[in-house]
Amino acid sequence: MDSLLPDSQVLDIVEHIYAAGCDPAEWRSLARRMHDALPGICFGIHVHLEGTSLAENCAVAGFAEEHLASYFEHYQFINPYIPLFAKMPIGKVHTIGETVDRAWIKLQPFYNEWLKPAGNLTHAAGVVVLRDDQRMLRITLDIPERLGAAEIPAARLLERLTPHLARAFMLNETFAAATADRTALAALVETMDASAVIVDGTGKIVFLNAKAEATLRSGRLARASADHRLAFSDTAHDTEYRRLLASVSDPASSDGRTSFRAGAVDEPATHVIVLPLRAPSAIGMAPVAGWALVVLRDSATSNAPPEHMLRTLYRMTPAEARIAIDLARGHTADEIAARNGVSKLTVRNQIAAAMAKVEVSRQAQLVSAVSSVIPRLGCNTAAED
Repeated sequence: MDSLLPDSQVLDIVEHIYAAGCDPAEWRSLARRMHDALPGICFGIHVHLEGTSLAENCAVAGFAEEHLASYFEHYQFINPYIPLFAKMPIGKVHTIGETVDRAWIKLQPFYNEWLKPAGNLTHAAGVVVLRDDQRMLRITLDIPERLGAAEIPAARLLERLTPHLARAFMLNETFAAATADRTALAALVETMDASAVIVDGTGKIVFLNAKAEATLRSGRLARASADHRLAFSDTAHDTEYRRLLASVSDPASSDGRTSFRAGAVDEPATHVIVLPLRAPSAIGMAPVAGWALVVLRDSATSNAPPEHMLRTLYRMTPAEARIAIDLARGHTADEIAARNGVSKLTVRNQIAAAMAKVEVSRQAQLVSAVSSVIPRLGCNTAAED
């Protein structure tokens, strides 16, 4: 057994890792996806974070609920592997077979009272992604004895995924810090050539640019309520706006749409776009209520997507921004790879990273965000060839 998963499935998992990079709630979805891809093998992301319980900061799949409950209540405290993880080099994947003697495992109360009833888990591959004085982040693939031959391939799979996992957790922290940079966001909103408002998770206005202020003062399309929340004058439009705003806080409720048409039928169309600016907790699995960017733009506007806007608003790298723009212009991943002299895997990874930063889960949503929204947020930049 050389490989547990084909390359196509590994790439799919990498995309979901980066999706979790901007929304910590998605780590649990990733755990389920890993278990579905590797039936019989248990997958776990464990964050030992000072001041919190392990139960609230882990994403696991493959264990029965009663076994998980007993682990969090008691068995985590006699788990003999925890001290081993505390000493492992960061980023280096280890198997149980190369770490301890299997005869030793079966002498441990933890094995006889928990690992054996949970599925006779005698094999595993694990890696410490992050460790400091206050926290430790570890990833494990726990394998039953009947599938023991999968231990080495599982380690190889973790070796492929570990750089992406590390970067995704870094994105959690980086995006949180970027969103907290109010000065930078305020300056960015002011440069947009459409009415732009940033609201918090309750709809309260945090920033708005001069164009948005004029729009809200007129009250024709939208207004600021007495409690400083954005509201739309038309009841149907306001209902649709609130639905999109709710999907920012709860991505599971989203149907993938980020915009709606506002204004009277006999008037030029105004498109309202609601994009997430979620600030995830630094490493924990529970997301912090985030902000949203609300843009009201004339559908006739057709500026090119300026690269610097993508880089500033979503903290994309130059390569990620260029690839997102190329996708919006209709180029395929193969064409982008050929044009830039890089591998398809590199392009796919950069697409996945860009998707994570825009907080979408499908490539089509990234294209929609870039082609339908970002072009209207720029500074009247002419389209590139």
